[in-house]
Amino acid sequence: MVEVESSNLEKFSRGALSGASVGLCLGFIYGTYNVLRVGPGNGSITGTIAKSMGASAASFGFFMGIGSLIRSEGRKLPTTSLINDNYFNKSLLVKEKRFN
Repeated sequence: MVEVESSNLEKFSRGALSGASVGLCLGFIYGTYNVLRVGPGNGSITGTIAKSMGASAASFGFFMGIGSLIRSEGRKLPTTSLINDNYFNKSLLVKEKRFN
């Protein structure tokens, strides 16, 4: 089976999606804590929590997307010819000689 490497856009979008989901959860926790601690300010409670969630999701998503691109940039997937050559390489196969 031959594996096909994902494009850079797919790698970035996967990282951004996972970062945004983490950011939403942390933004909800932080926004709720902030509303309970100092109040909603000039806006409503849901508006304040939503702003916190949006800001956290955007920043976490951006940095996770960039990080996933950087992390997977130098990686190369092995081709099937390399796998087959290494599997059938005689230097890798060790034959035991037993004397009876």
